[in-house]
Amino acid sequence: MTSSSRPSDPSDIPGSHIWGPANQLLDAIDREDLDSRVREGLPWVARAFSSLNWDWLVDESERRARQNRLGLVVALAALSSPYLAVHQKLIAVAERIEKIRRDAWDTLCGRSMTKVERARIRSEGFPIAARWHIDSDLELLFHACPRGW
Repeated sequence: MTSSSRPSDPSDIPGSHIWGPANQLLDAIDREDLDSRVREGLPWVARAFSSLNWDWLVDESERRARQNRLGLVVALAALSSPYLAVHQKLIAVAERIEKIRRDAWDTLCGRSMTKVERARIRSEGFPIAARWHIDSDLELLFHACPRGW
């Protein structure tokens, strides 16, 4: 195995007993319900560990039909990155996910969200979430915070 084909974090190797950031991120976006404080931190994880094994994470999120959730998280991470190299890396990942985006609408791990809440979020028009077909107002946090939060 060449060094370029190895995961960036040995703990990201599928089947490893150690869970790295890619595994943690996948586990989080795969949940039906997740505490709002945890949801708010997902873009930070993607940004802080921008060199994680994106190939595996994107493939696995598609296999689980969670690519739209991952796309939103990555897009918000790119939006908040103060570093050009990280921003460009995350934009490239988001563009890859865009090619496999699903048409079905979902929430960002908010199954308990009521229909009224979902309708309110859609009516308020969050363009990044709408692009990913995700009912979420998470991007409010990113527009309210300065770049690099």
